[in-house]
Amino acid sequence: KKKRPRVTDPNAAEATFGLALSGGGFRASLFAVGSLIRIHEQGLFPRVTAVTAVSAGCVARSVAGVHWEEQAAAPPGCRATLD
Repeated sequence: KKKRPRVTDPNAAEATFGLALSGGGFRASLFAVGSLIRIHEQGLFPRVTAVTAVSAGCVARSVAGVHWEEQAAAPPGCRATLD
């Protein structure tokens, strides 16, 4: 397995990141959805390489997962549609 080069600048085009969505009920799921929308608005969806979640975060992850390719292909700044 080929290792990715270490990226020291998080703003570099090749920088990727993982996303962890926590649990905690309705408030946590709203926070997770808001976070996903903001990531999309900033054009960062294609740079997310892994998503993990627990409890309420799983609800948001599941909805986002259904639409992941659609959102990753949408232009940055476009409002996410997670319905």
